[in-house]
Amino acid sequence: MNKPMVIVEKECIIPSSIHDWAQSHSVPVLSCHDSSTLLYDYVIEYSNEITIDYLNMTYCHAHNLPATIATTDRLIIREIGTDDLDIYQRLIEENPVVISDKSMIGLSPEEFKERHLAFMKYSYQFLGYGIWGIFLSDDIMIGIAGLDGTDKISLSYALLKNYQGYGYAYEAVSEIINYAVHELEIRQIKLDIQKDNLSSIKLAKKIQNIYPNILQVNILG
Repeated sequence: MNKPMVIVEKECIIPSSIHDWAQSHSVPVLSCHDSSTLLYDYVIEYSNEITIDYLNMTYCHAHNLPATIATTDRLIIREIGTDDLDIYQRLIEENPVVISDKSMIGLSPEEFKERHLAFMKYSYQFLGYGIWGIFLSDDIMIGIAGLDGTDKISLSYALLKNYQGYGYAYEAVSEIINYAVHELEIRQIKLDIQKDNLSSIKLAKKIQNIYPNILQVNILG
């Protein structure tokens, strides 16, 4: 079995801040000439574009931990871990529009977990985005929101009924689009809304005021 993660010094000299981070996370820093780098699942060749946020996310993926993509005063938006699957499955069953893969609906808890583990590797780690969990600051999961698809990336979200009407969806979606634009460099996102979903239409218009050239809203029905 390979080791999780290593940072390799190749063309750029690694600054002390990266060395300090690596030491605090027990991540080795090696020369590119060290053949032992082949024993690691995640080999990061350091460049000036490598940030602490990127290292934190890679560290989470290397250790199968859910990575946080954004925080606000009230919310944490992070990847959905295996401890969150009961609420995640419930939200999908109640709001099937939030995912394009309808085969996720109607699965047993064991089957759902297996599918999600595969999703974590493909979506979070390969694509860099997916359906994230919305958590209160005390780590209570209250909803899901995120990006789906490859050719045409779509936005979706759903909250547990007890947490609707408090502005959480707007808060989470704003952070996700900000992350998509500035971290993932996504330039177009579509949002499909049924014409009778007045609250979502209102939310979408508020978001469009911030990102008029990014969010494409389609009213259906």
